[in-house]
Amino acid sequence: MRILIDFDETITTKDTISLLLSLPQHHLQPSHFSDIYLSAYKSHVKSVANVEDEINFQKQLLSVENTSINALQHEKFFKGITANQIARLSSEVAVQPGFFTFLRKCKTLNLAVSILSLNWSSVLIRSVLGEFGNDVEIVCNDLEMVDGVCTGNFKGNIRTGYDKLQYIRQFPQKVYIGDSRSDLLSLLASDVGIVMESGSLLKKSPWELKIKSLNEIRFVDKFTHRKVNEFTNREVDKCTNRKVNEFSNQLYKANWHDIVEFI
Repeated sequence: MRILIDFDETITTKDTISLLLSLPQHHLQPSHFSDIYLSAYKSHVKSVANVEDEINFQKQLLSVENTSINALQHEKFFKGITANQIARLSSEVAVQPGFFTFLRKCKTLNLAVSILSLNWSSVLIRSVLGEFGNDVEIVCNDLEMVDGVCTGNFKGNIRTGYDKLQYIRQFPQKVYIGDSRSDLLSLLASDVGIVMESGSLLKKSPWELKIKSLNEIRFVDKFTHRKVNEFTNREVDKCTNRKVNEFSNQLYKANWHDIVEFI
């Protein structure tokens, strides 16, 4: 079993991209790139009613994400920023209560953990994890570093919720934990999809989602005497290794203390 986790506002209490944008001493302000992104995004907004619509939306969102990424690369906005500068930002990052307890329990149980994020720096993520930095896999939309210095380019390819979905498909059994719309497809495609109770997805989702408390699946079904949180036994396609009914219609909400109890 693999546990896959979003980073910003799932592990952290706030988004950390603004911290990264604050580092460069550049003639262009971060707002310049935000404006480029928002302009492209506004032209992309459309109504979504189901999973198929969301897949198409997230696929098309790649061109929107690339507008700001390409602009950042063209201007070499991050060029010359060092790994040490990025790592020091971790002192400004607040982590959700209970998260490090979760990592300790995963280590004790020998559970494989991956952080799958649209964040721009594995250096920052690893630094925030501290003593656990080498215990987890980190996959993100990463800045390119050569000899500890940023080239100004990006080398990661996790830019949309669809990219996340494509990545998690390699794992036959998985739990996904996230907070926002970019996590939605991965949440629905996992055996157990957990939405942070502080997450924006609970406040605004593209269609009505079936979400109940994670604590509700801690009990034993009185008819089958099996734990309700046992993995679903959906049929697996032998060629693709994917579940035939890939997307669930049931998600769960929790905080990190609840998740520690769950595992």
